[in-house]
Amino acid sequence: MAGRLLMGQIPSERYAILGRNIAYSVSPQMQGGAFAAAKLPHTYVRADVETVQEFVDGPIWNDANFGGCSVTIPHKQSIMDHVDVLTDAAREIGSVNTVIVRKDKFGTRVLIGDNTDWRGVY
Repeated sequence: MAGRLLMGQIPSERYAILGRNIAYSVSPQMQGGAFAAAKLPHTYVRADVETVQEFVDGPIWNDANFGGCSVTIPHKQSIMDHVDVLTDAAREIGSVNTVIVRKDKFGTRVLIGDNTDWRGVY
């Protein structure tokens, strides 16, 4: 990866925390700092929206370089209808706190909804 980074071959990706009334969130500073420390060209922003539909219709979600998002209240259940695949954990818990973007073998974007909250409890 270091060689690809030095040669500018790692494309910039856009990440976000999705929620409502999340001005208090330090996620952009933490994640942005981690990207900077690792010398990755990615960005991480707040997506403070009233509805998930606003985010799904907006520029971050629809950007070809969308890398994924963290999901917090009140959107953890509403986002489920907008992902392509749910992990077993997300399905069993009934909410998503992480959207992961992958490409299938044809290069088509696949959005995976996961829930990692249970790991902090377990």
